Amino acid sequence: MQKDFSPLVGVCINSSKVKKLNQSLERGSINYLLEANKKLNTNLYFFSLVDINFEEDKVRGYIYDETCKKWEERFSPLPEVLYKKGGVKKKEIGEFNSLINSINKNNIKLINPMRGFNKWELHKHFQKNKKISPHLEKTVLFLNPEDLQEMIYEEDSIYLKAVRGRCGKNLMKIKKLDKGFLSTFFRKQPKKIPAKSFEELLDDIDRFFGGSPIIVQRTIDLLNIDNKLVDLRAEVHRNYNNELEIVGIPVRIGEAESPITQHSKSYTFDNFFRNTIGLSDTQINELYMVVENLLYEVYKSVEDYYGNCGEIGIDIGVDKNLQVKLIECNSQPTKISLKDAYGEEAVKKGYEKILEYACFLASPKTI
Repeated sequence: MQKDFSPLVGVCINSSKVKKLNQSLERGSINYLLEANKKLNTNLYFFSLVDINFEEDKVRGYIYDETCKKWEERFSPLPEVLYKKGGVKKKEIGEFNSLINSINKNNIKLINPMRGFNKWELHKHFQKNKKISPHLEKTVLFLNPEDLQEMIYEEDSIYLKAVRGRCGKNLMKIKKLDKGFLSTFFRKQPKKIPAKSFEELLDDIDRFFGGSPIIVQRTIDLLNIDNKLVDLRAEVHRNYNNELEIVGIPVRIGEAESPITQHSKSYTFDNFFRNTIGLSDTQINELYMVVENLLYEVYKSVEDYYGNCGEIGIDIGVDKNLQVKLIECNSQPTKISLKDAYGEEAVKKGYEKILEYACFLASPKTI
């Protein structure tokens, strides 16, 4: 890759992470970005929402000095390219909205959309795509008890998900019993709540989701190993040439009786389907091609709705008949499963792609 410019790239992190920078305690994604920048050589700095002077369009940024091996505080212009990491605190909503206005006013390029994906909006959008819709499970928006009641009595089990939520925190599985219902969710470990009646179940749901908008989704009959659910978390990126690349497709095996596969053990795609499921080379290649085609189609469809994305974590289910289903899409994927399955080099590659895409966005040809 050849380039003769060094774009100004700002990474917006939350204020608690900035404090850890000052104390030299921050690790993880920030270190990966610093390592990637040794190859890409952008003008990279980190900041939080409270570090922006909107009147002067300046930012109190934090730059890592490789020579001195320490963080330095410098005032910089607003970035040419912005990479948003993490959520937004309620007390910083005003600054966040001001940043959105500054992005529009100054034509700042975005690696990812500033707001996370809405599961219901994307589901409706995907339904219109003939290549994606066959891979969708029945999903409705939970507007009243009848929406839930109709679905729960049609199915043995269903999933409830907040339309905005990450890392399996706002997700509940409900199973219909002979008498009543059983709700399962994950809080450090699988938790179960029995309900003797539909009314009691509604109370449990209200306490769990706190009034957040919810979708109701038919359960996919996922592959499972020893009562542990199995799914795929594909890490897909755009690169310096604005091309899509699949960095890895980890296969995640959840904890026993858990409704999610996060906080789990991960394997490479080939390893799992060859050594655990026992597929032949031909079967693995055929399955991979179906998954690959779906990933590219989903990625482009998300961009049609939200605008350009530098990275998306796409969750895919494979059922017991090896049929492929789309579970959901995630902005700002954490790459934990990628590291577990494919190793640290794959994670480094992912962050290199992020900065490659920043260079593409800032290149004179793109502008």
